[in-house]
Amino acid sequence: MKRCLFLLCGFLFLLTNPLYGDDTDLFTSRVDPNILIIMDNSASMNEVIYHASYDPKTDYVGDGSYISRRIYYFKDAEYKTIDFTVNGKTAKLYWGPGDDNQGVRYDGNYLNWIYWHAGDAERDNLPQRTRIQVAREVLTNLVNNTTGVRFGLMKFNSEHGGTVVASCGAEKSLVLDTINEMLATTWTPMSETMFEAWYYFT
Repeated sequence: MKRCLFLLCGFLFLLTNPLYGDDTDLFTSRVDPNILIIMDNSASMNEVIYHASYDPKTDYVGDGSYISRRIYYFKDAEYKTIDFTVNGKTAKLYWGPGDDNQGVRYDGNYLNWIYWHAGDAERDNLPQRTRIQVAREVLTNLVNNTTGVRFGLMKFNSEHGGTVVASCGAEKSLVLDTINEMLATTWTPMSETMFEAWYYFT
């Protein structure tokens, strides 16, 4: 019986294919990913940054106050900030950079908070920047501090869709210049812009 088992094992061993050690070279190549930034350049980005104490979910009213959900537009070609007095209270309102045609938008509800509800210390420390200015700063830091990617830039059109204003892989200086020259003047055709961004990569 043992002899039969040994013969059987030997026969099975002969049927198997021999295995040999093999060194297989594996080659990989690294490709930098494409990142297309869609920058919001709609007119609402000209709205001023709110003070941290302001709650946009609260309706602030006062005698002779601004209309809460109306947008008020301030613009001055010379001054960046103006001492603006309402309801016997003065606040330094940011009226734009003073070096282009961009004005600043204020929500009426926010103005009501400033002049009817905020304290003196809050009025003395109102943010002096707009959303588009913050967006430029954030995107500039992102592009400058991120390596190993190919940045591109897209913006909204005034009516339909969006436009790629810097292709993925463009010179960093071009992407940065385009970001910092972006003005907030358009609508927000988000769905069409997202489709065109997808189409750009196909």
